[in-house]
Amino acid sequence: MKSEKRKFGMILKFAVLFTTLAFISVGCASAATHYVSSGESIQTAVDNANAGDSIYVYNGSYTENVDVNKRLTLIGEGADVVIVTAKSTNDAVFHVTANWVNISGFTMTGATVYEKDGIALSNSNHCNISANNLSNNSYGIQVFSSNNNMIANNNVANNMRGIFLMWSGNNTIANNNASNNFYGIQLYCSSNNNTIINNTANSNSYGIYMRMHTNSLYSSNNNMIANNNASNNYRGIWLEDSSNNTLQNNIVNSNYGGYGIYMDSSSDNNILSNTTANSNNDYGIYLYSSSNNTLTNNTMNLNSDYGIYLCSSSNNTLKNNTMSKNEYDFAIFGGDLSHYIQNIDTSNLVNEKPIYYWVDRQNKQVPSDAGFVGIVNSTNITVRDMTLASNGEGVLLAYTSNSMVENVTTTNTAWGIDLYSSSNNTIANNNASNNYIGICLFYSSNNTLQNNTADSNNDHGIYLHSSSNNTIANNNASKNTIGIFLFSSSNNTIVDNTANSNYGYGIKLSSYLSPSSNNMLTNNDCSNNYCGIHLHNVDNNSITCNLVQNNTQKGICLYYGGSTNNNISYNNIIENGNYNSTTDSYEWQVYNDQSDDVDATNNWWGTNDETCINASIYDWDDDPSKGDVVYLPRLNSPASCAPTPVEPCAFTTADAVIALEIAVGSRPFELYMDVNHDGKVTSLDALMILQAAAGAISL
Repeated sequence: MKSEKRKFGMILKFAVLFTTLAFISVGCASAATHYVSSGESIQTAVDNANAGDSIYVYNGSYTENVDVNKRLTLIGEGADVVIVTAKSTNDAVFHVTANWVNISGFTMTGATVYEKDGIALSNSNHCNISANNLSNNSYGIQVFSSNNNMIANNNVANNMRGIFLMWSGNNTIANNNASNNFYGIQLYCSSNNNTIINNTANSNSYGIYMRMHTNSLYSSNNNMIANNNASNNYRGIWLEDSSNNTLQNNIVNSNYGGYGIYMDSSSDNNILSNTTANSNNDYGIYLYSSSNNTLTNNTMNLNSDYGIYLCSSSNNTLKNNTMSKNEYDFAIFGGDLSHYIQNIDTSNLVNEKPIYYWVDRQNKQVPSDAGFVGIVNSTNITVRDMTLASNGEGVLLAYTSNSMVENVTTTNTAWGIDLYSSSNNTIANNNASNNYIGICLFYSSNNTLQNNTADSNNDHGIYLHSSSNNTIANNNASKNTIGIFLFSSSNNTIVDNTANSNYGYGIKLSSYLSPSSNNMLTNNDCSNNYCGIHLHNVDNNSITCNLVQNNTQKGICLYYGGSTNNNISYNNIIENGNYNSTTDSYEWQVYNDQSDDVDATNNWWGTNDETCINASIYDWDDDPSKGDVVYLPRLNSPASCAPTPVEPCAFTTADAVIALEIAVGSRPFELYMDVNHDGKVTSLDALMILQAAAGAISL
């Protein structure tokens, strides 16, 4: 790295020397020096000078717009003492339209009309703009259709755009401070082969931004972006439709709007190396729809979302990258096979453990020291006996079949175990808890998920999206937002699962565009949730022999949108919702929030009191716009095929103490202590439990 920095330093020195010598060599024999004092006009000196002359401006404040249309050197006594304010805010302070112009030692300010500049180079080549202060303009320095210029050692602050290149190439932007602007440094519209080196671009909205033209024809390519600090911006370095660029030795830390480095919209064939991308408020490095890039020797730590995230991007090469202590260190997501084809070897580390990313492999077992496991387009792979934490996926199977994931623990991942377009796999005896989603299947079929624990995930325990013919058996999906969620997924078997104490739904079936139909839900325990079983716009499902008990608001809920021809029978539906002492019933055992009728015959309702049963069902009797719930004939005792109903617990004074401890925050929340069903445990719950323990009330 030191040798690279020395090389860049030598390049920069030779570039400055070349520019200076080239200028001196042109007409130096006849050059004269003109002097401008405070109260005199810089423009008059320019008009009176001959090509090749120099103009020295003494300290003072000057109010004018200076047009430089000949080869000149303008030297201010110092940017701290020579202040030039635009006389017309609708014109550049200095507008250069000639080649071989040098300007240094000025403060330029006041060109505040949109797209007006402190210094504008228009069709100007081989100019040197250095050691100036440019502030409170629309653009600090604009280089338009100009090539082979040196922009160095300027302080460019509090402008809309700091340094802006458009249709310009082979320029060197070096050692500038482009901070506190909206854009620090921006390359736009076929600004190619530029060198952006040793700049500070901090506290902008965008630190360094390379953007295509809106018609997508004019991207900025083949630029060198090196040794820059683009930190504390909204976004650090952003490449949009910009390819074949080299980014190396840059620091992009503590950017608050999402990204340290973001490659977007076909930013391909870039080299990104030796980057430090720490403590950004989302991603260290994010590639979206960008392919054939090489990422080497980068460090991503302490980012609040992902270290490296590859989204809908193909054939990228990652080597010797280090990610640790990010919310999620590493992740890949895409919509087709090409998005998962990457060259990622074990030299990449997440929390000091290697990434195993296998493509086109067969008949192998992943070593147990893995930090991340990605299996792509492979068959008969075994992932077993490991703990995976803090990545986008713990285990990723994409376009993979006949493989086994067994006895794996995933925690603090976005998706604990993630199957994408994968079939005939077995996911068994895993613990996928304390993730965002425990186990998820996207466009995956004929898989078996059995004997897994998917508890305490922020969103879903087990999630199927557009996935069919899977078997979900003997899993524990409790204490999530939704225990088991089938979205636009059909012909699945959901059997013998426990989906209890979820903050939303025990089991939810929903559809959009494509159906969730012909699923079989049987012998599941859906108790102590907000709602036991939730149906939204789903048809022809079999919901039989389930226990739906003690859910705080609803037992079985049919949401608006129409769910028809579902077989809801032989379930034990007991004591769901709030107890109504007036009707001596629970509200609601079944809640029909749609205009379609519902067949709920042959279920056990926890009582043989017809009045109580009828009062516990929400349908057209309660709102004429809703459909009827037909519950007769009904069972006279618990369904023997369903899990055995739980007898009501007998509260003691010790339970009242526990409830009070939960209320003051010294114990974790327990749903069964929420006896007044308001979603929290307070001193009121403790009082009610104490009264129940004394026999004064019934709970």
